[in-house]
Amino acid sequence: MSEPRGRIANVAAAVLVGGASSRMASDPRGPADKARRPFAGEPAATRTSRLLASLFDDVLLVGGDPPPDAAGRRVADGEGPRCALRGLVAALAAAR
Repeated sequence: MSEPRGRIANVAAAVLVGGASSRMASDPRGPADKARRPFAGEPAATRTSRLLASLFDDVLLVGGDPPPDAAGRRVADGEGPRCALRGLVAALAAAR
């Protein structure tokens, strides 16, 4: 059976929801947590993961504390210093 047109098979999509959000702390538009920052009327991680879930069978929400309504599998960051690379390594390890 073939995949529905427009879907991407055998590839995982990852949303990095961890991090300190240090560049967002002083922005008056919303919470400093980038996963929960409003975008088009909903938390950024929720919107991004929902759109990715319409294209990919496997969506990973890596690190941090994603909103409860975000679509995808929760994946903890790996061990080591806090940095984006740690989230990428965790995403690659969790990809199916």
